[in-house]
Amino acid sequence: MIAKKWIAIGMVMMLPLGAAGMSFAAEEAGGVALTELRMADASGQEVKGTISMIQGDKITVEDDSGESISVLIQDPKILENLKVGDKVVVKDGKLIEQKG
Repeated sequence: MIAKKWIAIGMVMMLPLGAAGMSFAAEEAGGVALTELRMADASGQEVKGTISMIQGDKITVEDDSGESISVLIQDPKILENLKVGDKVVVKDGKLIEQKG
């Protein structure tokens, strides 16, 4: 009986720690599921889609298949003219085309 009581107390005490861990994991991914987010490489990959997030000098673009790709923009001044929902084509960190 005493063992069951201590097990129950231990489980109740661990619950908030699990919830906090999940919260931090979501923040690190910027609210995007980690399995869906990848970084465009610098080897000339062209990224086409709709901007879903702008954070610092990175934009996240969702392509037609629903995959989210994070792109580091080389010229931060370009970000002043971009907004979430704009359709863009980005290659090598440079904006090739914008439709907004």
